[in-house]
Amino acid sequence: MPYIQIETDLWAVMRDPEEHPVAMILRITDRQQLAKFLVLTWHPEPHRRRLVAMYDSLEEANGSVRWPTNHQTGRHNHRGPGSPHENNRGRVTP
Repeated sequence: MPYIQIETDLWAVMRDPEEHPVAMILRITDRQQLAKFLVLTWHPEPHRRRLVAMYDSLEEANGSVRWPTNHQTGRHNHRGPGSPHENNRGRVTP
């Protein structure tokens, strides 16, 4: 579950473990009436959240929030058999 809409213009970004959000995304409208999506650090007290970045879409904002390093992507061995990098293992490039 990447994010959950909790208000009209506010999403909680969920990652593993799911005990609490890892970030918040807030939609605002700029002077030209274009939607912008602000990525904020998560804290239970809203006034303690801090701006991290701004994106043009919800998907870009969500994609910017990293998963934990132990998260399984479904590609357990990126350089294993069948990998486009399989023949480059151990090779030093000049």
